[in-house]
Formats: sequence, C-alpha cells, structure tokens
Amino acid sequence: MLRTIALSLLALLAPALAACDASTAASPRAEQPAANALRVEPETLDMGDLVPEVPVVKRVKLTNTGSKPLTITNAVADCSCTTPTWPSGPIAPGATVETDITMKAGPKQGVTLTKRVTFTVEGGELAFLNVVGKVGLFIELSSDMLRAPADDVVAPAPETVTMRGADGTPFKVVGFDQAIATADNGESALNHTATIDWLKWRELKKPTKLTIITDHPKTPQLQVSIRRTVSQTAAAQPAGGPPTTAAANAAPKAPVIPPLTTALGKKPRAYKLVMPGVYPGARVVFPPLGAFVRGEAIRAFPAGTVVVFEFFSTTCGHCKEAGPALEALSREYGAKGWKFISVTAEDEAKAKAYFDDPANAEMYPHAIALDPGSKAQKALQDPTFEVKNPRLFAVRDGVVLWFGHPDAAAEPFAKIAAGTWDPSAIRAEFITNALTARARSQTNNLVTQCEKDGKWQELLDLFESIAVGIPERASTFELQRYGTMIGPADMSEAGYAYGRQLAVHYARDIASLRTLARTALNSPRVKVRDLEFAFAIARAADQLGNGQDARAAEILALAYFSRGDRDNAILHQERAIGLQTDAKLKAQWEAQLNKYRTTEPGPVPYTPPPGAAAGTPASAPATPPQGGEGEGN
Repeated sequence: MLRTIALSLLALLAPALAACDASTAASPRAEQPAANALRVEPETLDMGDLVPEVPVVKRVKLTNTGSKPLTITNAVADCSCTTPTWPSGPIAPGATVETDITMKAGPKQGVTLTKRVTFTVEGGELAFLNVVGKVGLFIELSSDMLRAPADDVVAPAPETVTMRGADGTPFKVVGFDQAIATADNGESALNHTATIDWLKWRELKKPTKLTIITDHPKTPQLQVSIRRTVSQTAAAQPAGGPPTTAAANAAPKAPVIPPLTTALGKKPRAYKLVMPGVYPGARVVFPPLGAFVRGEAIRAFPAGTVVVFEFFSTTCGHCKEAGPALEALSREYGAKGWKFISVTAEDEAKAKAYFDDPANAEMYPHAIALDPGSKAQKALQDPTFEVKNPRLFAVRDGVVLWFGHPDAAAEPFAKIAAGTWDPSAIRAEFITNALTARARSQTNNLVTQCEKDGKWQELLDLFESIAVGIPERASTFELQRYGTMIGPADMSEAGYAYGRQLAVHYARDIASLRTLARTALNSPRVKVRDLEFAFAIARAADQLGNGQDARAAEILALAYFSRGDRDNAILHQERAIGLQTDAKLKAQWEAQLNKYRTTEPGPVPYTPPPGAAAGTPASAPATPPQGGEGEGN
C-alpha cells in the first residue's frame, strides 16, 4: 500500500521534480562587542483593540546610540501572549532597525494587557519595552472561575454558567472541549446557559479548564477555570491535563526520515548547534531569588526534597488560566513535603497588591519570590532556549527532573512521587525541542529582515542547514522553507516545484503530507494557490491513513471546498468529525462544517502583510488530471 502511494505521488509530481538550484551560502554575520546603548522607541507600544486569539503585529525601532556596533542576543516577554523578534546581526553606531512585536490575547475578554519585553545586549545590558492592548468584551460570562464540589459530596448538584452577547451579536454554542457540560440549545441567540455535570467531571479526572466553543466571529472560544476542592478524607488525585511528553516518549517512535536536502546531494553551510544548559537530568545551582513576598524563604535545595519553581506574571492571562491546575498540584504535593516557589520579575509593590486579593492568594498556597533583573529566569528558563509563562521546573538535589506547563505536570509529578520517574528517558527529546526552539527564533528573526530587504535566499539556505543539523526535525524546517517560498517570499513556481519534491520524499509521512496540502490551501500569505497540487496531496494523505485519519479527512474537505465542490466538502468534513475523538477539535470542525453549508465555496483569501493591498489569491495553472481522480473518496 505504501509503495503504491509513493509511486502514485511520483507519477503525479514527476513533471515538476527538477530540483531548485542550490544557492551560494551567505557569509556569516560579524559579531561585534556591544556598546550598551540600545534605545527602544516607543517606550510603550500600544497594540490597540484586541480580539481573543487573533494576533496583532506592530513594529518598534531599535537605535544604537553608542560609538561601537551593538548586537542583541535575545528578547523575551514576561508572558507567552507576546512574542518579540530582534535583528540577527549587529546594529551599526547611529543606525536604527525595526523589529516585530506580536501580541495574541488569550480567551479572557474585557481586560487590559500590560506586558514587558526585555532585550539583552551582548555584554549584559538590558533594554525594556512595555506592550499594552485592550481586549474587547464580546461575550460576557457569569463566571470564568468555578469551585468544584468537595470529593466527599456524593451527589453534587449541577452548576450553570450563563453567556450574554455583550456586543449584540447572536451566537450559537457549538460544543465543549470536555464532555462535562451541555448547552441549553443549538440556536443562535444573545443569551445561553451551559450546565456542568460534576459527576462527569470526576469521571474525566477533574479537568481544570472547560473551553466553550461558539460560532461568534470574534469569540470562537470561552474558557472557564475550575478549582478543585479536596476534602480532608478524600484520596488525592492528580490534576487533569493533556497527555504529557513523557507518555509520548514511552510509545514506539517512527523512524527518522533523512532530510530531502541530503537526499538531493546538497551540502549546505554547516549549522552551528548550541546545546541547551538546562534539560532533564542536568545539574543546576539554586537560582538567585530576590525577596520573598509570601511563604518560607528558601535559598538552597533541601536534601532529598523536590523543589518546584513556577515562573509567572500577575498580568499574564495564561498564568491565571493555569492557576487551578497549579493550586491542585501545590496542595497535593505540598502535603507530601515538596516545596513550591512562584517567581515573578515584577516589582514588590505590584506583586503584593496582587496577592492582597484573597482569591489570588488562595490560588497560590505556597511561597512567592521576586526575580529582580530576571536572574532566576536567566538561570533556568533562558538555557532551555525558550521563555514561557507559566512554566514549572521540578528539581531535586540540584538535578532537573522535568519542566513544562502546569497542565502537563500530572503524570511526571505522580511518577516522581512514586519513585518511578527517569529524567534520562526524556533527555534527548527535550534537548531536540530546545535546539528546535533556538532554530525557530533564528528563522523568525531573519523573516523580519527579509520582508524589508527582499533577500530571501539567506533564509532559504538557513532552513536547509538546520534540516541537516537537526535531522529529527528536518521535515519541520523543510516544510517551513516550502511555506516561505510560496508565501511571503512570493516564489510560487520554485516553491511548488520544491513542494513536489517534498511530497515524494515524505510520501510515507502522513503529517508532512497534511502540512504540504494545508499550507497551499490555508496559509494566509500565499498569493497563488495551486489547488490541484493541494488536492492531490490531500488525497494521498487520506489514502495513506486508510481513510481513518481525522486530520487528513478534514484537509481533504478543505481541498474540495477550495475547488468549489461544496457537496464533497460537506461529505468529507462530516467523515472527519466522525473520526475525531478530541471534543475541542470536533466542535471547531462542526463550526467549519456550518460554513461549508452556508458560504460560497472557493479558495481562502490572501492576507497581505501590514500596509499592503488585499486581494483574492490566484490559482496556479492546473495540474493535468491523474488516474483515479473523481468525486468521492
């Protein structure tokens, strides 16, 4: 079967298999000592009115006011909702460059976001940027935080959450990501009620979040946090959450497919790998913490005791969403002797004011420490090549056991407590993730420069170098190269030729085939959509999955809709929904199905970069029909 699919793809794509010309590698950028004179303008960047889950990108100016070249080595925000970029090369004396700042508000509405970006200059100087934005109120919840009944309540009464269309737009409740709630009706209205069944909540291992899916154009998701109430006599249970990396690590892994770059005989410039300093199994010193505003002040690792550091910000919406999960972990494992310390880089007055609110104080039943100068962040977060809030680090006797989001901590924490956790089992995976994060930062920063100067070849060469340097993630970066070529680089002919090469090379990798098709069909920056190529790849992915892969079926439905075939789009979207087991995705796909039924079929519109004119994407010249193409699956 796999051989047949690979041969079919080869026959389909043979006319365009000519390899793109290898380009001369760009010379490395010079690194110069910093002059400690970085000026960021404006000092406060106003992102304006925000819509939940919709990213807004604006630019700031970085000026070197010194007499020597200045190099920025890193830029991090105090919340994962804000993503900065920075120039990859040195800034000349007196020169000014621009860089992008992206803010993507979480599901919480009617709030003002205030974040801080820290730029680190080679040599140690820090420069700061404040980023603000106001999230509109479109659907008002009666409560976004519920307290679950205690474990010893045998028959807890259901609880309701009401939703009101604050902007006057009628909406439907499409579904929920957890099968613990039901909606009052499926009609479009200004007011709805969701009923939470606490017995089902217990059966599903007590999730700490409930996502409500709607068809409101500006509020596709609402989120309700659920705090656990554990009785003194009830047995403790780990907080619910998605499967962790550790679980995936235990499953059999598919063999790594070598990069297409290598298969084509290319020898790109060697990619310099810089190993992370913090990973499971690494030894670390106790991070330098400032004053403790609450709880026991701990300055060293107590022998044999697990210490959990949480990095957070009082203005971080994602941190507040994760609060119930953190609280459950802190209470459960704190009772076992573990030490929890939440760490914030904010000033003392701001932190104290936040915890003066009893609701906030109750959700953090452990120590709170300040991190002046972000020294603790530099000790634990920065060496992983990613800075995320909220994020937990579990350390015992100076050895890092695990780190990640509070929602993913249930399984590793339970195994650590049981004495069955082996950090070396996930070491390689975490290191690869760190290398990938660093490489993505490099490519993202270079995209900003390329969009200004139009010199895309250096970025395309870098993608190939990374693919060879990190073979475990080769397909990720080669697919990004393809997406860049048919998207912002506006190299559609060469890009689709490269995409055809990727399709043949990764013919047995269903995830790569899905990405190839989806990029051509749905990436907003693609001007020319080769619908026949995307359709052929979508069908190949569906066949590779024997018609049982939900995501492949969903992409095939999009391919049909983009070609103007509403009936087959509906047919395959319904099949995808039937195959999908994730309640949240199922609800989103049901909303998409409604669009297929009610809107005019056609390709996804092209979205220009800021300042450019909008338009409808063109269609690439049709690929000649191949044997077996027809209606249905």
